[in-house]
Amino acid sequence: MEGLGPPGPMVVHLCVDSMAARKSIVETVPDGALEGRLLLVDSRMGALYSRTVCVWDPDTKAAYLRDWYSDESAAQEPCTMRSTAFMAKIGAGIAVGTAALWLGRKQVPVVRDLGLHADGWKPQVIGGVP
Repeated sequence: MEGLGPPGPMVVHLCVDSMAARKSIVETVPDGALEGRLLLVDSRMGALYSRTVCVWDPDTKAAYLRDWYSDESAAQEPCTMRSTAFMAKIGAGIAVGTAALWLGRKQVPVVRDLGLHADGWKPQVIGGVP
């Protein structure tokens, strides 16, 4: 991470299809890089859900790795459902909005783990806020 990017805060979006790849990326980031400088935003979505998980310090990194699950355990949803496009757009909006809040250092806290399910459209804060 030394010499990577500008001297100020950075955001890295984990846009990969494999849970194993997500875990590998998070494990690779040194704890020191997370101390107020780097925000990892892991956006996951399916036909019926959107989930955004954030890592910004050693504690949220430990929680991410503790809550990680394998590809085999992930929900299997068809890509042809009508709601798929909507959930992708909602997830992207949450991810970009979270990054903007963190980069702008607004007084609004970043949520560690936020889920939204199309069945009832009720947001669910899975993890805490700092």
